[in-house]
Amino acid sequence: PVAVDPDLTLGAHARAQGWPVISLRG
Repeated sequence: PVAVDPDLTLGAHARAQGWPVISLRG
């Protein structure tokens, strides 16, 4: 899975799982 522009909760979860996190906010 890849988290695209996640909020803080999803972003933290994605990083905990080692998933790529793509921020559209820059």
